Amino acid sequence: MAKDTTDSRSRLLDAAMSEFASCGVAGARIDRIAAQAGCSKGLIYTYWGSKEALFDAVLEQFVDATFTDITLDPSDLGEYAGRLYDSGAANPNLVRLVTWYRLERANSDVAPPEAVAALESHIATVRDAQLAGHVTDRLDPLQLVLLARHIAAVWSVQGPEVLNFTESVFRRRTVVDAVRRLAAP
Repeated sequence: MAKDTTDSRSRLLDAAMSEFASCGVAGARIDRIAAQAGCSKGLIYTYWGSKEALFDAVLEQFVDATFTDITLDPSDLGEYAGRLYDSGAANPNLVRLVTWYRLERANSDVAPPEAVAALESHIATVRDAQLAGHVTDRLDPLQLVLLARHIAAVWSVQGPEVLNFTESVFRRRTVVDAVRRLAAP
């Protein structure tokens, strides 16, 4: 029985990831998520209570894991950005999900706790690296972390009119080099 519950939850989260990445919270439909997962829509409400809570669960599982699993090495902020780029390139739904989150939750006062904790940890790591002279102090630690994240994501928002001009390996190299130069003491 517990395995069935775990399997159902997992299938629902996977289906919800796909639906939310395609449609956002406002456009997502519980019926489509349930059908794709092979579960009843009532099960979604049993587990999460609302579509918004399901979105939060998807965000927590798939997005926050990215920022907590990808460690920030203070001696190489560029490689951190490269690993973020790799994650986005391998999982385009993550990028779409984050984009929908930013569009639909921009005015919210509530941030995912795991994302906040990861950001605070990364800021502290960069601050320590600045104090040790390993990273530039021309920019605030928050600015450096956010710039590294956004440079890593810049290719994910481009269309084929841009992407067709370069291969992924060169895009990654550009990300890593740009962040290394930005962070150089």
